[in-house]
Amino acid sequence: MASILQLTEEALALPLEERIRLAQRLWASLNPTADASEKKVQEAEALDLAERRDAELDRGSVQAVSHSEAIARARKSLGCE
Repeated sequence: MASILQLTEEALALPLEERIRLAQRLWASLNPTADASEKKVQEAEALDLAERRDAELDRGSVQAVSHSEAIARARKSLGCE
């Protein structure tokens, strides 16, 4: 069986459209039992969170970080450095 590192490298080598489809399938697999109404609630909650975060940025109560910094922090917190 391929390692996570091998799978990641192979996935990152895919064309953009295929990476998007793969990401969507992986994301959906995290909650396979959610029905349509649950998914709508989850989407509404995600949108609400995004709007709150945007307002925090507008108020200056939080500092934005670059994409590369956010990814680096996420990888560090997951032990994937």
